[in-house]
Amino acid sequence: MDWMSEKYPDTFDKYYRPRYEFLAKEAAAGRRFYNNTLPQLCQVCQVPNLFTEMGAPTKLSHRQLVHEGERYHFCSEGCCDIFKHEPEKYVQAWLPVHQIYQGNCEGEDIETVVQKYYHINIGEDNFEYLGSPDHKRWMAIKGEKPADENQDAA
Repeated sequence: MDWMSEKYPDTFDKYYRPRYEFLAKEAAAGRRFYNNTLPQLCQVCQVPNLFTEMGAPTKLSHRQLVHEGERYHFCSEGCCDIFKHEPEKYVQAWLPVHQIYQGNCEGEDIETVVQKYYHINIGEDNFEYLGSPDHKRWMAIKGEKPADENQDAA
């Protein structure tokens, strides 16, 4: 994190270091943070609405508008403007979060809808990184064994 402080002296320590330290402390105590909601996607670019305002790094740049009685969400002023000029091009986008919240996924549970859209293998691609297939592959690339395998060998 010191590299981040050096690289981003005006923002990292002020906005991000406290969050990283809090999450590290929680993880060390055995408490992990999991977001129990689905990400709100931009109706135009379909990127999660996580961007911040220029000059205000703690404020999300989320935009929304109502078109023909339906509310649409955008990641930025730019995507909102694009939608305003050609809404017919973007209203038909099938975004799982919107479909679930609108009740348009009859006959399928949320897990199935999310798994089909995001191609997530539930129980393998989500939750803990340590001990996961991705973690094991990374350790193999580095020529190391994960901690749980080191303990088994001892």
